[in-house]
Amino acid sequence: MKWEVSLTSNKAGGLLLMWDNNVISVENILKTRRWICLDMYILQEGFRCSLCLLYAPNDQRDRAVFWDQLRMLYYELATPIIFMGGFNEVLPPEERKHATRLTLSMREFGDWVQNLGLVDIKTQNKKFTWRRANSASKLDEFFVAHEWLVMPVVRKSHSLITWASS
Repeated sequence: MKWEVSLTSNKAGGLLLMWDNNVISVENILKTRRWICLDMYILQEGFRCSLCLLYAPNDQRDRAVFWDQLRMLYYELATPIIFMGGFNEVLPPEERKHATRLTLSMREFGDWVQNLGLVDIKTQNKKFTWRRANSASKLDEFFVAHEWLVMPVVRKSHSLITWASS
């Protein structure tokens, strides 16, 4: 088992990404205090891809900059990619308790998802992944590049699906 950590300077603590060297071979690790990204091969399938664990800023202006950084990373890696973690924003208003309209921040997040051609993978039955007092939102997400859905290796390999969602 291998791991990589990225510590933050705020109360969020940091990020920890763990992987099994018997399943994947990591070619390169890229990271900031907000994300860890593995450029890797899934050994059994010989499939090159990238996996990014992230924690987006709470502030809307900082998130807009963050989406641009991730967009540049996406194009730099040029592999089928998975983004997972705490995005601190929702796509539709229904993912935030008492929300009734689409905000600028939601639109920016939606534009980022759409521009990269990402697909939202529903990983759990919970309506909300974060709660505090009378607030609740679905902030933890799992997005994949469209290539993950059309690759023959993904369609035929149940073990890859299990690996990716565990």
